[in-house]
Amino acid sequence: MAATSFCSRIEAGSSIDTGAVNIRTSASDLFTMASGSDPVTFDYQILVTELQPGTPSRGMVSSHMNAFIQEGGNDLTLREMLEFHESSSAFGEIRIFEKIMHYESGFSF
Repeated sequence: MAATSFCSRIEAGSSIDTGAVNIRTSASDLFTMASGSDPVTFDYQILVTELQPGTPSRGMVSSHMNAFIQEGGNDLTLREMLEFHESSSAFGEIRIFEKIMHYESGFSF
């Protein structure tokens, strides 16, 4: 059995338009593995909270994840294409906005 490779793309990010915000973002990925059976992973997180207790952040924040995924079969042909787009946003007084996104893809025999 052969694992055919096709180009897939995963992207995530955020946009902020504000004068006063308490924000944290983080991103991580894993594309090089010791074993061919370990999955490829991608994580993105955003957290907006109050500036201090009782004082909300103000403005606009949005976050998104887009994917274009192609998978092959054991006959070396393209068998599946999957595309998705997902987004969330908040504007005005923001007491909490949290988004945690995770993508994982693996192949095993």
